[in-house]
Amino acid sequence: FADAVMGNLQATLAQVDLAEFDAISALLADPGRRIYATGGRITHALADYFVTHMDVIRPNVSLLSNRGSAWPPALVDMKAGDVLLVLDIRRYENNVLQLVEMVAELGAEVVLITDQWISPAAAHARHRLSAHVEAPSAWDSTVAIQLLLETLLASVENQTWTGTQARMQRLEDLYAKVRFFRRGK
Repeated sequence: FADAVMGNLQATLAQVDLAEFDAISALLADPGRRIYATGGRITHALADYFVTHMDVIRPNVSLLSNRGSAWPPALVDMKAGDVLLVLDIRRYENNVLQLVEMVAELGAEVVLITDQWISPAAAHARHRLSAHVEAPSAWDSTVAIQLLLETLLASVENQTWTGTQARMQRLEDLYAKVRFFRRGK
């Protein structure tokens, strides 16, 4: 299993279009754009992870529920130029495709992270990264997707470091004030 995952990582990195990666990173770093993220049944946890970190890096980042009934309130506030990062791997979900179609109609930028077989949502995405996910298991491995997400996070952080550093310090001060974390020995 580990060998298959290592192969997925190598195959994913070998096929990343650097210009596409840089364009996605620049969109995510643009403070004038709201960022939304969501995923399907399996990938929604990765979208949550992404939002948790992006929320530290910059303001105006939201996790969209993977339930269709929660989309209308979010879509009411979404405008042209905002960004939806969506994660969709096989068995591609109809609700993800429907959301991407609606977001594209609003004029928002859709960034799709998908697998090597390419989600149908790609037809409506402005930008796309693909990860290799096949593994000798009953389900696919999302490790290569996690690598793409963490690399995007690092890139956005690097582009926005001055503001990010100040934001992180304010956040740490708030955590200290409410004693959120325990001190190690």
